Amino acid sequence: MDFAEFLVLGLVLATAVGTGAAFGMIAFFRLDRYRKALIEQENRIAALEARLKGAPAFEESVAAPATEPQPASEAPAPAPVRLPQRPIPVSPPLAAMPARATGTSNVIKLAPPAATPSPPKAPAPLPTPPPQQQLPSAVAHGPAPAAPAAPPTASQPMQARVQDVARTEAFRRPPAPPVPPQTAPPEMAPAPEPALAVQINMAVVAWAVGGAITLGIIFALIAAYQGGYFNQLSQLLLGYLMAAGMIAAAEAMDRRNAQVPPVDWQARYAPVILAAAGIVCAFGITFAGYARLGLLQPAATLGIMGVCALGGFGLSLRYGQPLAWLGLAAGFAAPFLSGVIAASPTALFAYLFAITAAALALSKHRSWAGIGWAGGALAIGWAIAWTFVYFLPSGAPAASGYLVALAVLGVAFAWDDAEAPVNFAPDAETRAPWPLQAWIGMALIAAAGVTMATLSIKGAGAGAPAVNALIFAVAIMAAAAAFREGFAPGPVVMSILALVALAAWPPILFADDARGFAGAAGALGFMASIGGWLMMARNVAPAPGAIVAALVPTATLLIAYLRLGGAIDQPYAWGAAALILAAFNGFALDRISSAAGGASKAPGAATAFAAASAACAVMAGAFAFDNVRMAAGLAVLLVPLAWLDRRLDIPALRFAGAAIGAVTLALLSPIALMRADIEPTPLLNTLAPTFVIAILSVWAGARLFALGPAGYLARVTIFLRICLVALVMAFGFAEIRHLANHGDMTEPYVSLWEAGGHTAFLLLVACAIAWRYGASERPLLQWTELLAFVTAVAHALLAGLVMLSPWWGLTPAVVAGGPLLNTVLAAYGAPAALFALYGVLRARLGPSARAHVAGAAALLCGVAWLLLEVRHAFHPFTMATSPLSAVEHGAYSLALIAASAAILFVAMRFVGGVGSLMLRIAAAALTATGFMKALAHDAGLIDGPLRYGAYALLAAAAMAALFGYHRYVFLRGTPDANAPRAPDANLIPPRP
Repeated sequence: MDFAEFLVLGLVLATAVGTGAAFGMIAFFRLDRYRKALIEQENRIAALEARLKGAPAFEESVAAPATEPQPASEAPAPAPVRLPQRPIPVSPPLAAMPARATGTSNVIKLAPPAATPSPPKAPAPLPTPPPQQQLPSAVAHGPAPAAPAAPPTASQPMQARVQDVARTEAFRRPPAPPVPPQTAPPEMAPAPEPALAVQINMAVVAWAVGGAITLGIIFALIAAYQGGYFNQLSQLLLGYLMAAGMIAAAEAMDRRNAQVPPVDWQARYAPVILAAAGIVCAFGITFAGYARLGLLQPAATLGIMGVCALGGFGLSLRYGQPLAWLGLAAGFAAPFLSGVIAASPTALFAYLFAITAAALALSKHRSWAGIGWAGGALAIGWAIAWTFVYFLPSGAPAASGYLVALAVLGVAFAWDDAEAPVNFAPDAETRAPWPLQAWIGMALIAAAGVTMATLSIKGAGAGAPAVNALIFAVAIMAAAAAFREGFAPGPVVMSILALVALAAWPPILFADDARGFAGAAGALGFMASIGGWLMMARNVAPAPGAIVAALVPTATLLIAYLRLGGAIDQPYAWGAAALILAAFNGFALDRISSAAGGASKAPGAATAFAAASAACAVMAGAFAFDNVRMAAGLAVLLVPLAWLDRRLDIPALRFAGAAIGAVTLALLSPIALMRADIEPTPLLNTLAPTFVIAILSVWAGARLFALGPAGYLARVTIFLRICLVALVMAFGFAEIRHLANHGDMTEPYVSLWEAGGHTAFLLLVACAIAWRYGASERPLLQWTELLAFVTAVAHALLAGLVMLSPWWGLTPAVVAGGPLLNTVLAAYGAPAALFALYGVLRARLGPSARAHVAGAAALLCGVAWLLLEVRHAFHPFTMATSPLSAVEHGAYSLALIAASAAILFVAMRFVGGVGSLMLRIAAAALTATGFMKALAHDAGLIDGPLRYGAYALLAAAAMAALFGYHRYVFLRGTPDANAPRAPDANLIPPRP
């Protein structure tokens, strides 16, 4: 067999199979039609019975009339007439007859006539009636047993005729029963639809047959071309003609169905199946013309397939939603089947936008939410697939524009339904759920933004168009949110995605890249600021607009510094930009009262601007951490913020004020100052004016906050006062360090003059507070005094006695100056005197542990000063390395004894009470130490007979000192003669 015979045999088999399937389908639908007709008949009978049951009835018994009375023994007993069950056609009057028949009796129950006279009596007596006749099915159901027949008589035919006439008249003139006023007769019940399973089976069979027919046409055309019956162009045109013919047949059948309503499912499915078959045939023959015949180019293939998809959308308006799904599937599958993805990204995304717009328009017009969700998901899915699978740097602008167009399409789709934002109120009565179209539009907008951010990250160096598209989308969403309150989350989401895209910008290596990034960052900040203010001016709830206008520029500045800070090494410029932005946000708080109808009515917007101001202040300090000038400008912001708080009463302003105070203190802290570059001239440098402005600004801010709604004991007020005290201490620290190191703040901490100056400054602060406010109940000052004193004690012990001691220190310092007037006096002598002064001031306020600690610190610093002065007198340049001589040892012993004498003099002459006792004990300890050192060590260094003389002299002096302490220092109290004495327990008391 050759190919032609195979082709003919294949066509015959296909025709046989198709004909068998068609006849099977016709038989199936005919069977369904008959079953449906039977169901309709049963429903009609049930409706008739229901109408008959609603009317009153009575039993009509037809007895044989008698012309004259007969005796009871001769006359037969009357019996009800039972008609034979004979099927008769039901006429319309009989169907509407208000009679009722039960299923258990054959007795006729008719309503009595209201005004109709009874039929005339026959002149002759009637014999027994003939056997019964069967009533129609509308009157009586089921067979009934026949009544026993009467014995035949001569007049039986006449009586039967009379009874038939009477019965006929009764059926022809049915009495109209009275209808109750409260009930109406039920209407005829419509024919019920088939069960869901039956409908699904019908639909599956119908669509399967339609699909088989469509595929059969396509394959038949291909086989005919391969057999040489048609050329390529003829085959293509014939396929389109068949598709147009099937669509025309669908239209013809639909019009016939409109004129004659279909009674079976075959007629119902035929138009939509033919229309779908036409669309599939056109789509399939187009694909065959591109893939198998080679007649169509990718762009032409994509265009024709798009026309087929749009045709499906158009036909769905007439034939229903299935054609819309078919058009959606065909439209979004066309780019993959046409091979246009790699050829032209611009054509691809233009086509996808057209299909998406048509699908969303159809979804909105017919309220087909599924088409909208699916269309948006497929549109975003194509963009994601192109980003990760088919990405080309040259196609990034087209993809970015496509995503922006999708965002605009989402705005247009949800425009009418975004009048008000979604309400999540728990009360069901006041809850107004967002329409489904608005959710679809917002989801499409958010998905487009996420895809743009992904494209910018994936594209790396080629992702700049996606970032620009995001910035443009921010402007679009802000403009939409200004007119539709429901779009308020859109600008926030788009701004966050744009910030993510800026943060993921590829490494900036060249000046062109830096300029591109700076331009994008500046555009985002400008768009966000303008759009946010526009939103606040038009919307009732300005919080989203404030978030966009305040926080987005702040975050943009931070990201720009992180990406460009290394390339643009100008900390002062970055800090100034942050400071200007902080001032602008502070100014914006004042304008909220007019833009939002009062700051108290817009706490969210006020909080956003206050947080942005605080963040900008923190960034200004971080950008210019080693530039103390920034602290002065930053601290000045406290004054307008505190003034705004008095007018607006916004808690967020207090948070911003506390943040600015903390950043100011951090910029002027000792750690930051040691990295700062300050002029070497004493006093006439950057430190003094910067600290003075900062201290005055913090003091004014704390004062204004205390006089405002916050109150005197508000947290921000207390915190700013703490910052004020800390700034004063930092000022003293910075000036002393600057003077001690000739302007070099980075010098190591090895100067005795600097260590003594810091200790003395802290003690002066503690003494001033104890002298002026020691007896007052001011917790802040009390804690400041305690902090200054504890810091001074720790500094004197660690820096002076452990680290920097020129004799025994870990890092011995160099002593500058001559005898007595040198740095040892500044590091040990002056702090000893100040410790003693502080102890006296605290002792006047009452006995306290702080006074005893101050006295002990004064004793240690004084003894250290005395010993170091002796050491400096013997070894002025090599105090840490020179050995000790015998004379030097004796000098130290004499110095201890002299110090004890001086302490004893002060204790007995100027100090009283517990302080005097403590000083006397300290003097006795020093005296004992001096004598023990002289006896145990110093005397042993003397050679010859002088050693014994020294021992004798030291022993005599020790005895004299012991006698003097016993006699004059530690006096025993004189007993009072008048004081009662305690009874002696050893004496037996006298008997009474």
